[in-house]
Amino acid sequence: MTINSKMTIKEKIIEAFEKSNELTAKELTTRLGVSKQLVHLVLSELVAKPFLKNRCQNLMSE
Repeated sequence: MTINSKMTIKEKIIEAFEKSNELTAKELTTRLGVSKQLVHLVLSELVAKPFLKNRCQNLMSE
């Protein structure tokens, strides 16, 4: 996975989901090198929008 360093964390998470439909918060934390808290914060924002609503429901239960 090639990640552009100028991308926001939200953009990086969206890109990761475009390449793999199922990812856990822990996997995103490892891939992106950010805190689990930040990953959950961004996922919460994305779930509030239709973009990842169906994809992220299982991740939020961790």
